[in-house]
Amino acid sequence: MALAAVSPSPERKYYDTPFGGLFGNSVIANVVEEIIADPYSTYTAESLKDLTDRSLPRIRKALVYLKEMGLLKSVDSNRYTVNRKTKKFSALIFLAYAVSDDNDTTDIMDAKILKYCSVHFKDKIEPQVFVMATNDTYQKTSEITRFSPSSNSPSTAVA
Repeated sequence: MALAAVSPSPERKYYDTPFGGLFGNSVIANVVEEIIADPYSTYTAESLKDLTDRSLPRIRKALVYLKEMGLLKSVDSNRYTVNRKTKKFSALIFLAYAVSDDNDTTDIMDAKILKYCSVHFKDKIEPQVFVMATNDTYQKTSEITRFSPSSNSPSTAVA
């Protein structure tokens, strides 16, 4: 008895494709996947050719394009490194975690986003401490006292 071929789910069909197949299997997608996987390395067209099994002329074109887009910066005439200070880089890192989370049913991206926010938005998201005057003393509090004009009575809101 012959077994019927089982086609993979759409998510599994693109499991080995850069970014879960979201950008197809283009040379640029392959290069971006490699540089995002190891953003601290220095790359040459030849090293990326070996990593992606793509042609050298197409790799060179992709490198020029990614440099123009700001994702790569030149170390010298034939070596590149990832520009980790761009928001494009951060977004691609989160996308890589999202694809992995979807494939493996994990929550790594959520943890990475929380860490990113705690570092990059610390001053904006930490609860602020307010100073409230009470009689002749000042008291620090995380509550804001607001006066409602209609009732002339104070209401307290937690910050």
